[in-house]
Order: sequence, then structure tokens, then C-alpha cells
Amino acid sequence: EGFAVEDQTIPTQSFDAYRDAYVTLRDTARDNVKDVVVEVQEKDTGSVRFAVGIGSNQGVVGDVTYQKDNFDPTDFPENLGDAQAGTPDVIAQMQLYSQLFGEYPFADEKYGHAQFGWGGGMEHQTMSFMGNFDYELIAHELAHTYWGNLVTCRDWTHFWLNEGMTTFMVAAWKQERWGEADYQREIEIARTRWARARDAGWDRPLAFAGPYPDLRTRRAIQYSKGMLFMVELRGQLGEGAFWRGIAAYTRAHAGGVVESADLQAAMEATSGRDLQALFDEWVYPAR
Repeated sequence: EGFAVEDQTIPTQSFDAYRDAYVTLRDTARDNVKDVVVEVQEKDTGSVRFAVGIGSNQGVVGDVTYQKDNFDPTDFPENLGDAQAGTPDVIAQMQLYSQLFGEYPFADEKYGHAQFGWGGGMEHQTMSFMGNFDYELIAHELAHTYWGNLVTCRDWTHFWLNEGMTTFMVAAWKQERWGEADYQREIEIARTRWARARDAGWDRPLAFAGPYPDLRTRRAIQYSKGMLFMVELRGQLGEGAFWRGIAAYTRAHAGGVVESADLQAAMEATSGRDLQALFDEWVYPAR
């Protein structure tokens, strides 16, 4: 109670000079100040933001070993049962993603959940903030360790590369875990959300650079339409070329930033097909 965070921004041009970043927490009720030192590693790229959760650890579920890292879920004590029920699949999800795209990117560190008081989640590197412990949210935030943390979009124009991919991986995980019917249900949910935007006159290409009228419409395009484009790619390219393409895209740009053309190039290279017409239809604004 009473804590406030004093933000500090490190100028981009001075980033290489910093190896530690400092976040100050000020307890306004007691006038105490605590400094949190966060090591900035060589592999960290782009802008760096910090999220700090303050609370007790009474709701720690425990450590689950996955290869050489630990998974540490921490929840609100009153939600301990939900966390215990929802989090065990993290290990199987991590194993599937590692099989498809390479080892969990931060295996030398850890992966965990910290519950916070908002809806949804946020993909803070190695520690996802979770509004709840639904299977879908858990799979979505874990997928962001690959697309969002390891590889991220160059700017908001290509944000669908983060969110369309991770939304698709929720469906792919459910297909692996529960079967084709669950995969198809996720596809229908995405189609409904995209159709709602179209009916309102707000269908846009995935790499649309302009403003959206509201968050719901933005998500209908960048999340739902982006997910459906991945479904379309999978159907047209076939299982082998599709999954090899996503893996190659992820490896080639690990630790870097991407644009939509980078995904196109990777999928064309692994499939041997010219995908310009398909990307023009779904991704790029009219030229």
C-alpha cells in the first residue's frame, strides 16, 4: 500500500553504456525508498521496461523443473486453487514450443507467473503478469517468450506479428492437447471477432499503420485476423513447410526486430513458393 514507481528512461543512444538499470520504489505511506537493481544483459535489445509486483509470497505454488530452468508461479493467496489447476500445462506447452521452435529462449534463467489485478496478461520477459490462470492466457503469454520477447516487431505497424502468432499458438496448443474440435473452435471465435470489425466497416490489412477506433477493433485485426492468416498459411503450405518456416523465422531474427516482409521471406524460403499475392491480400496496404 502506498508504493509508487518513479520511472527512469535511458536514452537510446546511451544504451550501450548501461549494464545496470535502476527502478526506485517509494513507499509514500512510510516515506521509505527502495532501489531495485536490474541487470541489463548483452542479449537485451530495444527499449527496456520494468514491471514490479509488490506483495507477499504466500501464494507461491512451487517450482516445477523443466530441463535446467524452474517455473515459478506466484498468485494471490485467495486464487491458489485456480493457479494449481491452471499452471501444470505450462510444462507441456513449453515442451511443445521447444520442439517446434527451439529451446525456451531464456532457459538459463527462469519462467514464472505473477498475478496482478487487471484482466488479461502481459508478457514481461521471464515473468508473465497474469490476470487469471486460464489455459488460453497461459499458452498465449508463454508463446510471447518467442514472439514479443525473443523476436519483436519493429514498430506498431507490424504488431500483428507478435499477437497474431501467439493467438494462433493458443489454437495450435489446444489442437495438440485436446484435438481438432478445439482447434476449430478457436478459429470460429477469431472469425466471429473479425467479422464484427468488418460489419462495422473496419476491416484493415494486418500491417495497417493508422489509428484504430478502439481496442476491441484493434484486437479483431491484429489478434484475430492475424491468427486466421496463420491458419491460412498453414493450410496453403502444408504442415512441414509451415512449421519449418516459423522456426526459421524465429531463429533468423532471435534477439532482433522484424517487419512483415521478414515472415514472408522465411515462409517463401522454406516452401519454395511465391507468397506475394497472399501477403498482399492479407497483410500489406494497397500500394
